[in-house]
Amino acid sequence: MTGIFEIVAAEAKEIRAECDADLQEVMPILDAANAALNTLTPQDVQIVKSMKRPPAGVRLVMEAVCILKDVKPEKVQGPEGPIDDYWKPSLRILGDIRFLESLLNYDKDNIPERIMTKIRTTILTNPNFDPERIRQVSTACEGLCRWVFALSEYDKVAKVVAPKKQALAKAEADYSAAMDQLKLKRNQLQEVRDRLARLETLLAQRKAEYQAMTDEVKECEEKLRRAEELIGGLGGEYTRWSETAR
Repeated sequence: MTGIFEIVAAEAKEIRAECDADLQEVMPILDAANAALNTLTPQDVQIVKSMKRPPAGVRLVMEAVCILKDVKPEKVQGPEGPIDDYWKPSLRILGDIRFLESLLNYDKDNIPERIMTKIRTTILTNPNFDPERIRQVSTACEGLCRWVFALSEYDKVAKVVAPKKQALAKAEADYSAAMDQLKLKRNQLQEVRDRLARLETLLAQRKAEYQAMTDEVKECEEKLRRAEELIGGLGGEYTRWSETAR
């Protein structure tokens, strides 16, 4: 049992090390993006929201944020027909007092494939989606731009790590099962030891009782022997006394 326990523990440790190594490459990027988000204030968000004619870069960044948050666009009439417009939906999410908090707590490990595909094909391929360019029109949107880039990089690694995490979860479940089995066997062994200890105590008690009875029998036999000797001696005296009496 101990051998199985060590093997399962070693497997879990190895898989965990692989996951950590993969994530180590991308975590600095994500940490930097989150740090950029942490520098933003509600006032920065309000400035973006109050733009009457937002620059193309601002619109592009907010479109990316809407896509990541799975917010649907509105259909507006363009020169060549209806087009998707994300500005009005952007104003709604910017009006949420927990907007920045929602980005910091974004479920980066479970981004749907369709969303990341859309980000990579319609946003990241746009040459205007560049933090340096965006900074010229909005420092707030620069941070959001870097956050989008970071999520894309993190998602690439997360998709590789996901199967390893599943394998890790299985290894840890096996580890836990092995531990439970080991604990069960140890408890059973302890029960046997306790029962053996009780039997040894009972045996010692029975031995003591047997010894006490043996000693008592010997004592009785000794008393009986002395009584027989005394009776024998008295028998001779009885004869002598009888003759003397006559």
